[in-house]
Amino acid sequence: MRHVTQVRRVPLASRPRGWQKGRCSAQPMAKILVLDDEPVFLKLIAIMLGREGHRVSTAGNGRDAVLLLDAGQFDLVVTDIQIPRREDLESHLKHNRAKDVLVIAMSGLCDQSSEFVQAASHLGACRTLEKPFSGAQLIQVTQDVLENCPPDPTAKLN
Repeated sequence: MRHVTQVRRVPLASRPRGWQKGRCSAQPMAKILVLDDEPVFLKLIAIMLGREGHRVSTAGNGRDAVLLLDAGQFDLVVTDIQIPRREDLESHLKHNRAKDVLVIAMSGLCDQSSEFVQAASHLGACRTLEKPFSGAQLIQVTQDVLENCPPDPTAKLN
């Protein structure tokens, strides 16, 4: 008589936080809000960060981002500079700095670098990413910000 073992797949939602390819990460993963008005790019970023074990929420404009920020505590905001209603997000981040949220600003329009840096500064970003960037660059910058950037709106941009 042969013994048959059934293998049950565990849905992603019920796997331990930090689960990745059969292992659990020792370091706690971050809760990240990603903003971009390009749905494909938004989804790609969310997938890449999610595969690293982070809990990711997404928004397509500044108004929706503010609603999500009010509803929950986020460790990091990764935002495109050219999103609709960016001023809502800027105002919220400026007046609610006590939440200690870190910001990474990204843009594909970096030919006007002074405008990009100025917009990133208004958001309180401690790092910037120029589109297009690789998944490895996104993961490296995200890890660096989470480990090394103080949530300080006056921090110097790199």
